[in-house]
Amino acid sequence: MAKGPQECVVAYHAAMTTIVVTYRFTRDPVAGFFRQNTASTDALNVLIRWAGGGGGRTYEVLEDGEERLVVRVSLQASDQSAAMDDINRLCREFGVTRDVTDD
Repeated sequence: MAKGPQECVVAYHAAMTTIVVTYRFTRDPVAGFFRQNTASTDALNVLIRWAGGGGGRTYEVLEDGEERLVVRVSLQASDQSAAMDDINRLCREFGVTRDVTDD
């Protein structure tokens, strides 16, 4: 299971707290066993839907390979609980896992 944003960088911007964390997405060997897409494609689908959830959610792709995707995500601290619930649900739905990384 992925670690929470408590292990990430926290930046302060004009009375808003932005959480920034780097994740590595890979295929979940159980939930993603029958998936047709690459792990990277499914991870991008997770991120596109996650970012559409609002709350200032953004992502930047740092590394894109077939079996893994490394991204830097940003979200507002006020959206942390909903954002983590959303990304956990979407990862299960698309058959990928995520881990905090220094990549």
